[in-house]
Amino acid sequence: MDRAGNYSDTLKTFLWHGLAPNTRQTYNTAITSYETFCKTHGKEPFPARRETLGEWVTIRAIGSPQQPAIRCDTIESYLSAIRAWHTDFGQEEDIFESSWLRRLIAGIRRTEVPKQSKQATPISLNTLEKVTKLCDSSTTADITFHAATTVAFAGFLRIGEITTSRKDARIPVESLRKLKPTRRDVTFAADGTHAILRLKRSKTDKEHRGVDIVLPATGSTTCPVTALRTLFRIHET
Repeated sequence: MDRAGNYSDTLKTFLWHGLAPNTRQTYNTAITSYETFCKTHGKEPFPARRETLGEWVTIRAIGSPQQPAIRCDTIESYLSAIRAWHTDFGQEEDIFESSWLRRLIAGIRRTEVPKQSKQATPISLNTLEKVTKLCDSSTTADITFHAATTVAFAGFLRIGEITTSRKDARIPVESLRKLKPTRRDVTFAADGTHAILRLKRSKTDKEHRGVDIVLPATGSTTCPVTALRTLFRIHET
């Protein structure tokens, strides 16, 4: 945040951590796209001007040799990234609420060709049973997959809340431990009836207070408690 004016280093740090690391990474893609457009067309990227934003989102809607077309939902997400830059550096954000820009986005959405895609269906217990049945209990990868899917199903969790991705590999280990559950965040009931997963952060937990997720022991092939015990056991050997 070297362009943040005369802010103190501590203030800059707090502002930076006001967004989750994964959000920062996603926003970087949008900012790079915007800066590339501005450089190509000889425009100053920041602070962003309404007309410059309008020309950029228009190009992103129809595509160009430098940057392919993207959907309107993605364009709105990209605009949020540029707005986040303004927030970081204390710049005015009124242009992002302008009727002119909103109407432009509405026009892009209204003229957009409907996306043809299959609607994903919810994962049922029957589906989970079929998937986990294919797991090989002798391989670490399948045991891990079995635990992740059964825990996510039993706890009504997003899979990204309890697993890591390739993007997460860029995050320092200590920072990642503050975002994702670790072995220490799982406790098993003494009577074997359930386990408790401490979820440190979630999409709906804006203040990151964390929440305890109770995972019941079902005694079935999709029992999350059994799956977790098996996973922990292989890492102890």
